[in-house]
Amino acid sequence: MIAYDHFTPHADKTKTFKLSRIHSLSVSAHTYFIDTSFSAESYFKHSIGIHHRHLHSPEKIQLKVLNNELFDNLIETPLHATQFVVDDKKKIIEIEEFDTFELES
Repeated sequence: MIAYDHFTPHADKTKTFKLSRIHSLSVSAHTYFIDTSFSAESYFKHSIGIHHRHLHSPEKIQLKVLNNELFDNLIETPLHATQFVVDDKKKIIEIEEFDTFELES
């Protein structure tokens, strides 16, 4: 779930929340608010999953693919829009992403 967090110390107050972590709901006194400066496209531009690293910059990450079939599959179906082939013969691709556990997995 993507929602505006009135209580976060971050300047970027729109965040992602796991639905499984919501234990109760209550009616809020806050007026419903839509953050018109929020752009899902920008927010997730350097994310493989749903996580966003506030106050961090994305990193250029090079991956050497050891399996020919997997390399061909990654060319056909990229991990992310930032992906490009650095060296076709050595099977090295590069992506620009936030370093998150989703990327590691």
